[in-house]
Amino acid sequence: MADATDVLLALYQDAVGHGRHHEDQRALMTNLLVVICAGLLGVVGFDDRISRADLPFSVFVIVLGVFGALFSAKHHERFDLHQERGKGFRKALEALHPETHVSSLRATAATKVKEEHPYLYRVRLFWFWLAVPLIVAVTGAIVTVLAILGH
Repeated sequence: MADATDVLLALYQDAVGHGRHHEDQRALMTNLLVVICAGLLGVVGFDDRISRADLPFSVFVIVLGVFGALFSAKHHERFDLHQERGKGFRKALEALHPETHVSSLRATAATKVKEEHPYLYRVRLFWFWLAVPLIVAVTGAIVTVLAILGH
């Protein structure tokens, strides 16, 4: 029968793996969203003018951008869940093996990175992931307004 260390280590690896999966899914969906929207905007600009005939494409770009933002936010929430689970398993492992000093090693690394990158350290990566689909949605909105105005 496995001891507590083996069980906690397996649970930790599972949690971290699930978190990584959600990050991979978010990256895949963001890339797909950008490619699809670029194609749609290419169709809009194919005839070198934006008209009311382009409205279905531009509105769909808005819908995809909003969907992408929600999708990204949901994957971030799932990633956070698995990170928190992993943190709990890591703390339990350190309680079983205090000689590993995992918490102090992590704190030392965080302190060093904060010192080397004081401004970037405060910016959450989540905002960059969210910005991409929001920029897509705003681009779709701009094209929609131009289509309505007949430019």
